[in-house]
Amino acid sequence: AAEEAAAGARWRPRRPCYLADLQSATPNATHTLRFAGMSRINGRKFAAGETALTLAVGTVVELRLEGVGAGLVSGVGHIFHVHAFPFQLMSVPDGAGGYFAVGDWHDTLRAPRSWGTAAVA
Repeated sequence: AAEEAAAGARWRPRRPCYLADLQSATPNATHTLRFAGMSRINGRKFAAGETALTLAVGTVVELRLEGVGAGLVSGVGHIFHVHAFPFQLMSVPDGAGGYFAVGDWHDTLRAPRSWGTAAVA
């Protein structure tokens, strides 16, 4: 690995089997989550204990995130988090700041106010 880094090659971590690369997978379903400020998802006020979606284990689902961070007065928008399941970024809007890249796996997406739509699987 040190030789590759010295040669300028991009370092890629070894992923556990449950973080397989899904970039070429065909999603079983696509859902859109529209955020409005800190408390609304798809027009419904967020309530602890309620779920926006129920997803089946072993399926690939594309989530289209719209308006993440919109309507906030601070410099940082809403944080998107999926409990217990990491997600892979399929697209990254402008303004990601270089930390988030297509193909990355995360469990939290910290979105600046300028993000419009991101796709995750």
